[in-house]
Amino acid sequence: MVTSVNTNKRLTVFDVVKGLGIILVVFAHVNYTNAPLTYIYSFHMPLFFIISGIFFDKKKYTFLQFVKNRFFRLICPYLFFYVLILLFKTAIALISNGFSAIAFDSVKEPFIQMFIAQGSAKVVSAPLWFIPCLFVVEVLYYFISKLKPYFNVPICIALAVGGWLLETRFRGVAAYLPWSIDSALFSIGFYALGNLTADYLKRGIKKLQEHKYKILISSALALLCFLVLIPLAFLNGKISLGSKILNNGFLLYATGIIGTAGIILLSIALEKAKFLSYLGKNSFCIMAVHYTIRSFLMKFIVFIGFTGYDTTNFLHTVIPFFITLGLSVVAVIVYNYFKSLLFNRKKD
Repeated sequence: MVTSVNTNKRLTVFDVVKGLGIILVVFAHVNYTNAPLTYIYSFHMPLFFIISGIFFDKKKYTFLQFVKNRFFRLICPYLFFYVLILLFKTAIALISNGFSAIAFDSVKEPFIQMFIAQGSAKVVSAPLWFIPCLFVVEVLYYFISKLKPYFNVPICIALAVGGWLLETRFRGVAAYLPWSIDSALFSIGFYALGNLTADYLKRGIKKLQEHKYKILISSALALLCFLVLIPLAFLNGKISLGSKILNNGFLLYATGIIGTAGIILLSIALEKAKFLSYLGKNSFCIMAVHYTIRSFLMKFIVFIGFTGYDTTNFLHTVIPFFITLGLSVVAVIVYNYFKSLLFNRKKD
């Protein structure tokens, strides 16, 4: 979904933004060193909610058209990858341990969670929690966006506070909510922020892109954002939207906004990086498969006789990170190939 401002440069920048974002997601799932994880988690999921909000256009669809569009673009791929990963994990368990390893409950619970998606710890692949959650955010925001801005903003703030209370004061209730509704309520403010500032943001990006010293200016401003982020991120501690750990909601909104600003500014400096743009265009597929690839890689390393790698040692995780990212790109190539075959066959 594209809003009214539409230039090739802008599209390239936001592809790079998503590319940098998905690199952070992959790295955070390979490296469990406390300091980098605390820093990355302080903004990497808010980044994706904000960017999604930037591309929301309430004028383009009726409500039913919007729901249909988002269902086919979000939920259908989510179901495809979920089933694929569930079958892959089941097949690996069969090969490793035979039919005795497949208990009914071990398959039943992930299958049920495919439809109710109650958080990252319960779905078959932790990152997949984000997709149903984003769908809930977008459907809710469609109604809110029809209101005047002076109603829109207070409602989003109230919902965000409600989501924060659910995840900090009523976690027992939040644990039973389907499609991570509690996380969706908290995150709707990020989505609204992206949507309400979209035109201003795009115009600002365009002006910076046209500046003679755009790389120097955008890099310096990005560095400033990342430096300011350090004390705030560690003050709030390690958070996880998918695991319902928010700590201070105000600080999380601050770090989410500052970190997103830093990534956007850095993307302006790196907008010609084609590989980052490629990752951004295929961020959905990478998000869906990388966690399973990482898990399989860890088991494979042990299987061939090594002790694995220390996930809490930064240097130990560098090579597994690049292998995981590389295999995720291979998965993207395979996925796009078969998708193109399918759609071309339908056209014929």
